[in-house]
Amino acid sequence: MPCNNMRGSCPSDTITNCNSPERVCIQATRVFDACISQFTLENQSIAVTFPSTVSTFVSARSDGPAVISNVVITPQAGSVCSRIRYSVTIPLQVVGIDTAGNTVLGTASVTLDRDLLLRVPREAVVPTEVQVTANIVGVNGSLSGNLLTISLCITLITKIVADVELLIQTYGYPALPNCQEYTEDLCSGVFNQPIYPR
Repeated sequence: MPCNNMRGSCPSDTITNCNSPERVCIQATRVFDACISQFTLENQSIAVTFPSTVSTFVSARSDGPAVISNVVITPQAGSVCSRIRYSVTIPLQVVGIDTAGNTVLGTASVTLDRDLLLRVPREAVVPTEVQVTANIVGVNGSLSGNLLTISLCITLITKIVADVELLIQTYGYPALPNCQEYTEDLCSGVFNQPIYPR
């Protein structure tokens, strides 16, 4: 194991309630830099695929993970930051109602281009990657056939990440409390009353 996983001077093999730390090697996703972007795109025209004809728009929001593509990382001279350019495609679920009053679910997607500055570490054997978390909520939408005209409230979280092994100090496993079972006591309201009048 590349991590020198050595236990501290614990008086026994039981780690619980032991004050000496133990060094543990864990696998984790390390975030080297991150930022959040929140913006509005008004009056966007989006093609929607419905399984049947829809007459009324109800709602639209992101549905599923974003797909990132066309990533270009350009180091900036004299700066610890790099220019990050990428495209991100975000799937949408569109809810509509047909003429019979039935709810119909449709699918669509939105593709955005981003151009940011983030800190990217130097090249290594384990590569870093750009990771994007996206959320979209549609407002003020209207349908014309399968064409949706809508304003989009968009949140994008962009991260520079890498899968790494970290050596950390721990103090053993946590002591878990017993589960509290749910019981419905018909007399609880009566039993909780005070014994004597107040």
